[in-house]
Amino acid sequence: MRPILDPHSRKHTGKSTNKRARLSSAFTRPSPLALSRDLHLFGIMLQAALPLKDALENLSHTSTNQTLQSTYAHMLAQMRSGASLQVAIAPFAHVFSPLGVALIQAGAESGNLPQILSALSSYFDQIAKTRASFLKALLYPIFVCVSIVIAFVVIAMFVIPNFAELFASFDVELPFSTRSLLAISWAMNELWWVWVGLLGVLALVLLLAQKSQILNENLKRMGFGIILRAPLVGKLLVYRDLWGYFLGFSYLYNAHIEFDKALPIALLSLQIPPVQKSIASVSDRISKGEALDRAFGACGYIDSSLRSFLATAQSSGELGEILGLCANYCQSMYEQQISRMLALIEPLSTIAIALVVGWLAFGIFLPIWELGSINL
Repeated sequence: MRPILDPHSRKHTGKSTNKRARLSSAFTRPSPLALSRDLHLFGIMLQAALPLKDALENLSHTSTNQTLQSTYAHMLAQMRSGASLQVAIAPFAHVFSPLGVALIQAGAESGNLPQILSALSSYFDQIAKTRASFLKALLYPIFVCVSIVIAFVVIAMFVIPNFAELFASFDVELPFSTRSLLAISWAMNELWWVWVGLLGVLALVLLLAQKSQILNENLKRMGFGIILRAPLVGKLLVYRDLWGYFLGFSYLYNAHIEFDKALPIALLSLQIPPVQKSIASVSDRISKGEALDRAFGACGYIDSSLRSFLATAQSSGELGEILGLCANYCQSMYEQQISRMLALIEPLSTIAIALVVGWLAFGIFLPIWELGSINL
């Protein structure tokens, strides 16, 4: 069995390299749902003994996603010029994901490509469903937070300055809530150029991060390091990442991919740098001969239930079934975290709105009430 090609490989030469680079940069990654549908159809056509090139040609005409249409057409052109499927799909890790490219390459190498495509279709379908549930969980709090921020900015910039002149005529010590509102209003009106400058610097950093892989990785590592410590959200992201890892690992194992090749390929499904680094160390320990349960037990992101499952796999030898069980467990825990977030979002949002409204009310009206300008 030949080594599986690295989906990130850039070892191409001549005009082919430039052409692929231009083509790759012109694409945006399609949705998981579009990938799921196309890969499912791809697998059905291959199971029906349709030649690989004919299947790609059909997909290049029937796919509903323009990025995928162009991808299939490019792959077909490469294969007609003599390239293998493994070589033709290698530049498109940004389309099919690194794990998807590695799995397709492994399936083509091992001869069970239809089964791999079916498994990938199920994987991307689950990704689409979990992404939809995650966005649904975040939609309401994001809407509430944005509404509160917009309302506060409008009040601070256009309403509070009118009260500032009135408060200055009182010649008395103002309460802390009023002083804090006046300070924020002054900062927003008089130091607006600072805020614009900060936004410009942030935009510049993000632009540089897109062009610099090192800076992008460092920013991602710092951001995820903070987010993973947050209650609920941290566990939610970890379980989502582990779900993809164990699911991809189980597909590879059940597709009879060699174990030492399946370990690094499964790592490609991990998106959070700290989790990826931790699981990579686990893979190194396993490749050196350490028992599966002991290697994963040293990972801080693996909870006691997963350790128990893996210990059972070590003793029973039913690794394929246990990996699927681990994937189902992580998915279940991920969905539980989303349910907990949804249960807390409404009361926390109500409390946040009440605190902001109370701060504005006390800050604006308390000095007036204390002076007896309004009879209650």
